[in-house]
Amino acid sequence: MATKTTKTTAVVARPTRTAADLLQHVDPNSTLGQSLFNIAATFDKADVVAVMTTRREEDLHVQKLDAQHRLDQLTSKGRDLKAAYDAIGPSLIGQIDLTSAKAAAVALTAAGFGQFEARSSFESTDDKTQTYRFSVSIAAVGQTGYDSEKHDRHVTIPFTSEAASLLKQMRDNNNDVQEVQMELVRNKQEVANLPAYARRVHARMVEDTLKSIGSGQGEAMLQSLGGVKALPIG
Repeated sequence: MATKTTKTTAVVARPTRTAADLLQHVDPNSTLGQSLFNIAATFDKADVVAVMTTRREEDLHVQKLDAQHRLDQLTSKGRDLKAAYDAIGPSLIGQIDLTSAKAAAVALTAAGFGQFEARSSFESTDDKTQTYRFSVSIAAVGQTGYDSEKHDRHVTIPFTSEAASLLKQMRDNNNDVQEVQMELVRNKQEVANLPAYARRVHARMVEDTLKSIGSGQGEAMLQSLGGVKALPIG
């Protein structure tokens, strides 16, 4: 009876090649080797990265200055708008009708209860209802503090067209302020990311340079480097 012989083939695991391994085996006389040599002799990649990073940093600085200038202008405009807006309410106090209050003050004085007078004062501005609130009072002459005998009633006056316009301008201005503030936040984040930007510039420059090498050797190297694995953990 014949004996059947089984043939086995040993599988040898290939070690993972690193980028350094690939570069070490490049023939210096080949097109790829000459191209890499010429590139290294012509310029220092670190210098190019520094130039690009500096340009980006300068652009971001100019953008920051522009945004800060616009923010200062908007802030100043906001203060002016609010000052004009706040002045309207008190300026309308002359529109309050004190006829009945004055008559009551005269009657109280004539009845011997003391010297009374009619007063009006501005109290508040209500942005939601767009009205001004005033108080009308009958108080003892010379009384400046709390008077238990003072009789008050309240009067509201609707916004003038100027007040309504100023309120809208203030709200629009506040929205613009928030947008510029967000620009400054994004600018700060981009400045913090400049190291990552430098790494991307360096990587893109090397990649484009390798791709420019003739006969597809540079592209082939990039494909090979794509198989490089990270070191195992542990």
